[in-house]
Amino acid sequence: MKYIQIYETEERQKQSELTKLERSSQHNPFKINKDIDFENKRILLVDDIYTTGLTMHRLAELLFIRKIRKIDALTFARAVNNDKI
Repeated sequence: MKYIQIYETEERQKQSELTKLERSSQHNPFKINKDIDFENKRILLVDDIYTTGLTMHRLAELLFIRKIRKIDALTFARAVNNDKI
């Protein structure tokens, strides 16, 4: 099975420096960077840290409009008890 990066992101302030409200009020910084037929595909989104889920949600927004079949998410850590969340 072949894996490719399907998105790119704009430069922005580190998410760890923002509150949950500040994160959610930003525009979607992601863009799909490949001309790929996503219809009926299975997508695995990989992220280093799951804090609010906003990264996964915003990427999923871009993918669902492309008629994908399924999205799975994999993160390596989850932030808890962070006063900025």
